[in-house]
Amino acid sequence: MIILEIIYLLLPCYIANMSPVFAKKLNILKPLAKPINEKWLGKNKTYRGFVTGIITAIIVVYLQTIFYQPWSLIPYQELNTILLGLLIGFGTLFGDAIESFFKRRLKIAPGRPFVPFDQLDSVLGALLFIYILHPLSLNIIFFSLIITFILTLLSNSIGYLLKIKDVWW
Repeated sequence: MIILEIIYLLLPCYIANMSPVFAKKLNILKPLAKPINEKWLGKNKTYRGFVTGIITAIIVVYLQTIFYQPWSLIPYQELNTILLGLLIGFGTLFGDAIESFFKRRLKIAPGRPFVPFDQLDSVLGALLFIYILHPLSLNIIFFSLIITFILTLLSNSIGYLLKIKDVWW
């Protein structure tokens, strides 16, 4: 059951993390498709990605509030939905941006592996910002990282085998 609870907890993060890719492919919010800081974060971290990630997380948290599960790790109905979604969305993209910052400093090219940070950056950011509204136990944080690492490698490998992704990581 804990696996399902953690996936449900991190669903806004997972979807927010994917939304910049879809926003780019669908060419929405084109005026925001400018790098935030190319020197520090690279050209792929854009205002559009941050905005779509945050909006997506808010929508997912709102839906989680409507379809609240009693076993949920967060009492969605007791928290400000917009604030929680904003924090998760921002935390997700913030974690990803921090990882990009370190990749640039270490001269790791965009798209090159940076294991395990490629798999955990967004979740670390989301968990940090979730903690502001609703502290989580160290066990939940630990298992969130383990589950996310496994799910990310699994989904990326499947995407690679199906030729949806160019790389397995």
